[in-house]
Amino acid sequence: MQASADTAMATPTPDASVTTDRFGNIQKQLGEEAGLVDEKTNESYFTFEVVTARLLDSCPSRMGGPELRPTRSHFLVLEVKTELKKQAGEKAGGSSEELFMPLVTEAFSVIDADGRGDGDVSSDKAWECYEDSELAPSFLNPGEKAMGNIVLDVAAPKGRVVYDPEGKGGWSWPFGG
Repeated sequence: MQASADTAMATPTPDASVTTDRFGNIQKQLGEEAGLVDEKTNESYFTFEVVTARLLDSCPSRMGGPELRPTRSHFLVLEVKTELKKQAGEKAGGSSEELFMPLVTEAFSVIDADGRGDGDVSSDKAWECYEDSELAPSFLNPGEKAMGNIVLDVAAPKGRVVYDPEGKGGWSWPFGG
């Protein structure tokens, strides 16, 4: 079972307005935490933060070969920090043994500066970037914290990167100039 953004509100801030894009994603700034909270206790049980978002023309290969070039225009390297609390399964209506949060590229998309969505952000070249020790895990299980890179292959030089594992509205952060 995958926790979903619609099981609880994004991390609330008293008296703060929530801004969403036309796709229903809650807009965040780099370094601003998003997450799922228990609506009764107001405690977070899943947090996700895009610490930095860098556009690169190449990246080091984990296979030891030459620098890799993106299939599209740029590699978008996200440094992320995330945590899934041990009791998250109970909060999402299931058990912790059945719950996970995906951090694979398929859980991401981008919205370009003109507002067009693009879910085609995976590539073999992006997968081959960086050593495993520098990457975020593919999945986060209850009781785990992680920090690392997620590498996307994007055409847009500027826009918003979206984390929305279920396609029902997630969160977005800015990238590019």
